Amino acid sequence: MFEYDPNWLRVGRTKLKRWREAFLNDTLPATNFEDKRWSHPFGWQWTKDEYPCKWCDFGQICREDHKLAVSRGTHIALSESAGVEDVQEVRETYTPARARTAVTDFWKRRNGHS
Repeated sequence: MFEYDPNWLRVGRTKLKRWREAFLNDTLPATNFEDKRWSHPFGWQWTKDEYPCKWCDFGQICREDHKLAVSRGTHIALSESAGVEDVQEVRETYTPARARTAVTDFWKRRNGHS
């Protein structure tokens, strides 16, 4: 059982739509570019229990990407994320372009488009 919260669902769908657009535009979807010691891409706090960072295994990559975005004062491309280099160490044939094509092809199949 779970409670249906229409506002929570509306907010979640809005965020998913924004993140989908960021993915399609090859952009990391940060909202915060403050140059502070513990700054976070979404203005969260890295170690607080109410934020998902507690369960994330990619904090170091996130921090590296955030530092680059802060130094530029704007978003960075998803394809230039520090995570790309990490995944290429595990999967040598990985490219952001191939990953994007695989994801968008899946979305098309899922939504019944050819």
